[in-house]
Amino acid sequence: MDSQLWWNGPLWLQYDKITTHPLTTLEDNEEPLGEDGEDSVIVMPLQTENDIFGKFSTLNKLIRVTATCIRFALICRKEVERGILRVGGRLQNSKLQEGAKHPVLLPHRSRFTELVIEHEHRKMLHAGANSTLAAVRLEYWPLKARGTIKRLVRGCITCFKSKPQIPEQIMGNLPAHRVTPSRPFENTGVDFCGPIYVREGRGKGRKNIKAYVAVFVCMATKAVHLEVVSDLTTEAFLNAFKRFIGRRGRPSDVFSDNGTNFVGANRELEELRDLLNREEEQKKLIDYTATEKIKWHFIPSRAPHFGDLWEATVKSFKNHFYKVASDAAMTFEEASTLVIQIEAILNSRPIAALSSDPNDLSYLTAGHFIIGRRSKWYKNNDAQFQIGQLILCKEDGLPPLKWVLGRIQKVCPGSDGIAEQP
Repeated sequence: MDSQLWWNGPLWLQYDKITTHPLTTLEDNEEPLGEDGEDSVIVMPLQTENDIFGKFSTLNKLIRVTATCIRFALICRKEVERGILRVGGRLQNSKLQEGAKHPVLLPHRSRFTELVIEHEHRKMLHAGANSTLAAVRLEYWPLKARGTIKRLVRGCITCFKSKPQIPEQIMGNLPAHRVTPSRPFENTGVDFCGPIYVREGRGKGRKNIKAYVAVFVCMATKAVHLEVVSDLTTEAFLNAFKRFIGRRGRPSDVFSDNGTNFVGANRELEELRDLLNREEEQKKLIDYTATEKIKWHFIPSRAPHFGDLWEATVKSFKNHFYKVASDAAMTFEEASTLVIQIEAILNSRPIAALSSDPNDLSYLTAGHFIIGRRSKWYKNNDAQFQIGQLILCKEDGLPPLKWVLGRIQKVCPGSDGIAEQP
């Protein structure tokens, strides 16, 4: 009852004139502000799944943290409900441990299950899936355990490194220079092999020096040309290459290793690698072959399968050379002679499968393409003389129209069975 507002009303009712203020309108693109001139922000709590197992990388760490939490809970509250499901069975009266009689049931897709399996896998020294499964089931029984264990074992980095699976390269088509008809050594592959040891000369006290063998292989016919090289310099190789051109003809394309496929720690293989791998050596080869209009091709690094043809030839050469020469030191002439003999043997190999049919033709070798003869010296297109054959009797000093006709009465064949004269 003492309220002045109740009896008198608001103060503005007592004024003679009421002052009004214009209303402020908001634009379409403006938003109302709070009391302090700042935007109002409403924070809503976001509920996320609390996956405790995903916060630990190993099972041991998870067990230590969980044990600490359980000890703290036991201190605060004496009674703790475990809530663990175990597998039943009929082994209650056995003397096995509790975990073996009734193993703990684990869910299929759970980080804890994966930690248990990974722990047992490392404990079993990265054993296989069956051994890991047997170790896990001593205390736990994961659902769909075999598939989960196989997946985790396949994803184990240590097991992956111990048994790497090297993919096999799909066999491709032969390159064009292997299947295009061409003269021998028009497309040539080059490689080095060795070292072989040769004496400086005859007599006692002569020391042995290293020599090498340059291997030239025809890419079309598999014909082989071998040259003994005194050292691993570009000049020595170019001299051997010039001897090859002088006897076999100038090739149009030459293929060789890039040098890095010579893998080894000994000095000889390092020298072989450096011969074709150094840029200045490759430049000398390219400059010389450019003047001779020869295209030089280097296969990719660390890809010896690109040069399988000359690699197989090197293997065949070593098979013959080391069986005959072994560790014996020969002179340079003796080594050159033996190398050329091996070259002849390699060129005498059949280039196709042999037939067991006696009526088939003889086998074809690379030597048939290298050592050729003009057909005019061994092929006779004329008919052989036969008894009773009508012929013209050639007479000197008379034209062919004046030659008299005759008939063969007798032939006199030579030692080769060919009739020389009627």
